[in-house]
Formats: sequence, C-alpha cells, structure tokens
Amino acid sequence: MVGTITAPALGQRTITLNAAGIALVQSWVDSPSTNNGLIIDNPAVTDEMALDSRNALTASNRPKLTVTYVTH
Repeated sequence: MVGTITAPALGQRTITLNAAGIALVQSWVDSPSTNNGLIIDNPAVTDEMALDSRNALTASNRPKLTVTYVTH
C-alpha cells in the first residue's frame, strides 16, 4: 500500500502518498522504464467508489499526477 483514499459523494480527491509511495515515484524518476503505474483497489470495500481512467471522454475526469518536491 502506498496511500489511502476515502470515497467522496462527488468530485476530486487527493491521495497523499506514504513513504513507500514516495519511494515508488522516486524510482520512476530514477528509472522511467520501471513506471508501470498504480492500481487503486481494495476488493473488500463496497462503498461504490468509481474512478475514471486516462481514457475518460471528459478530460477533466482523467487522473492527474502532481508531484510536489523540495530541492536540497
């Protein structure tokens, strides 16, 4: 698990990555060919949350990855 999300009524949600998620994204930066994306899933939860994919007809419904970082 790299982060958590709760089902809203409607609208955008932010998934804040934990340390494992941050390390995963860093590994993509270090070696882009290892970026196979993420699967957001929990078959034990039945809250009917639905997510669109990058193929959604409405562009604003497509997932977006925003990376916030600090340089040292």
